[in-house]
Amino acid sequence: MKAHTALGGGNLGLFGSASVFSWPTSIAEAVPVFSDDTRVDPKRVHDDSAGRGRIWALASTTVGATWHEMGHTFGLPHCKDGLGIMTRGVDKFNRVFTFRDPPSEHRIRGKVFTSEEQAYFAPISASYLQWSRWFQLDDPKVDSDSQPNIEIDQGEGSVVVTSDAGVPWVGFWVGDEIVAHREFKDSPREVTLTLSEIQNQLGKKSLRKVTAIGINGKSRSEKVERSE
Repeated sequence: MKAHTALGGGNLGLFGSASVFSWPTSIAEAVPVFSDDTRVDPKRVHDDSAGRGRIWALASTTVGATWHEMGHTFGLPHCKDGLGIMTRGVDKFNRVFTFRDPPSEHRIRGKVFTSEEQAYFAPISASYLQWSRWFQLDDPKVDSDSQPNIEIDQGEGSVVVTSDAGVPWVGFWVGDEIVAHREFKDSPREVTLTLSEIQNQLGKKSLRKVTAIGINGKSRSEKVERSE
């Protein structure tokens, strides 16, 4: 294996097909595949199983990683949730279909897990995803070209978001991840937040950027200028 592609973003997703041989080809095959503890020979085939070296783990990580890249395609950033599909939760995608991790190079006897240990789209990812325009194609509001406007006034300590299409969601970045967000069920055309209330959500972490999504799926981000 000379190279492997796993990229997503900007309405485009790419994922190499070298591991597809391990995947279930139907829902009926999901449980048998995610229970298959056959060893993978990395000298002969692609092994992207997070070091676990078994068919079930290879299928879990790579199917999960494909969902991860599709998430980026729809605009999702990484998240902090260890079970989230937009982080290393991809390794536990098998748990959506089974009740036990089979043996692997990490755990010879396998592992029985609880429902709280399954992979999922973390709440912050799911809330972002629901406003993607790709999931609202039958909604006439999607035809609006209005993009949110974000004004960050550090002197006044305020963040004002406006959109003619309405503002249902605003997210707050720390580094390269959105770590907190606010949802607005009525999707007002204007939302005003204070930097202090945003900072309370972030704790000791510094706000780097604000992203807003309109009800039409259009989004915009604005960086927070740092004083020298």
